[in-house]
Amino acid sequence: VIDDQKKPKEKVIVGYNMHLNKKLAKGIKVLCQTEGKKFEELTTHNLSRKFIVIHFGNGDEEDYAGIEVFLAPFGEHKLHIFPGNPYGFVEFEEQKAADALVTNCTKSPENVVANSKEIQFASRVRNVFFFPTELNVENLSRANMTDFPNATTLVDIPGLIVLPDFITAEQEAAMVSEIDKGEWHSLANRRVQHYGYEFIYGLNSIDKNKQIGPLPDFSQEVLSRVHTLPGIAEQGPFDQLTIN
Repeated sequence: VIDDQKKPKEKVIVGYNMHLNKKLAKGIKVLCQTEGKKFEELTTHNLSRKFIVIHFGNGDEEDYAGIEVFLAPFGEHKLHIFPGNPYGFVEFEEQKAADALVTNCTKSPENVVANSKEIQFASRVRNVFFFPTELNVENLSRANMTDFPNATTLVDIPGLIVLPDFITAEQEAAMVSEIDKGEWHSLANRRVQHYGYEFIYGLNSIDKNKQIGPLPDFSQEVLSRVHTLPGIAEQGPFDQLTIN
């Protein structure tokens, strides 16, 4: 005889919610590993004006713009997005603004101090989680990483050569026009074109036995100039190009 009262209660999680909970668990794992802290050290059950924001993006302008539009109606705040990381930080000036955010969000499963909301980004809708925290942004390991990479930022990386204005604005416009005439292949967060050989994501390599065609005509002039740069000529001719 089985005593029904002693049987463990099953949680019924269906479809979308199951996917959401798995994604939340992954987001928490990445957050804790990156910060080198336990989840309990990063979040709080208390009311707070500050939130760690897991957005599952690349930490770029799209993430900042989408979250900023969503947060604007609640009140004055400061949003920090960390380039290359799927989470950020926001602090409201007033507690009532933070409380309004929490009220507007969906509460997460029990024992998880987070509030979620579907937010429209430029490319698609994403669930974003807001974790109340008593930490300041300066307490996070990525606090000094708030400048989005851009073509005008010069960085000192051994082996990386930056050549400002290597092509003219007119050449750029002409190349973009030709590129857009080609066929784009959609990936999770971007679109790509492959020439010469298809780049195999995950392996970060190509199959040299499967050439898909020559490099496009619009790239030849630029590639010929690149091939004359110091340290490039001896490497042989270019045979693969990925555009995204």
